[in-house]
Amino acid sequence: MKENSENTAPDSTTPDEEKLELSENPKELFSELTELIGDDIPVAKRERLTQLMLISQHHSGPLPPPLHLEKYNQIIPNGAERLMQAVEKEGEHRREMERKIIHNQIYQSYIGQFMGFVIAIIVLGISAYLITKGYEIPGAVIGTAGLVGLVSVFVIGKNYNRKIEG
Repeated sequence: MKENSENTAPDSTTPDEEKLELSENPKELFSELTELIGDDIPVAKRERLTQLMLISQHHSGPLPPPLHLEKYNQIIPNGAERLMQAVEKEGEHRREMERKIIHNQIYQSYIGQFMGFVIAIIVLGISAYLITKGYEIPGAVIGTAGLVGLVSVFVIGKNYNRKIEG
């Protein structure tokens, strides 16, 4: 049986066979395939063979194939146009949400850095105050612990981001 290259694997026809253009409409395709079978096969077997034929179509993407868009217009007035507008609106909404998410992540990062700076200044201020009042060891411990804590947060944060990206 000869078929369109879209419907079969490329090696399904021999070089001597010509490629046929078959309809994409299932009803027309059924009658075309029935004609191709011809009278060589008894009627009962021909009917059974046509019943066993399976037509499978696969489509991937945000829009249905053009044949289905035509059917939307038949069922719903201006259905294809309405569907296109809905897809366009959804795409615009998705892009706007992505922009907002990125903006909020940047804002959150800036707030986090600012708060880290404020905490560092407070901890170093307390440390300096304790040292000037004669409490050198507690002041040094608090200052060192504060700096080690902030440095570790930045190092751990960078390693965490590398793991996520990589």
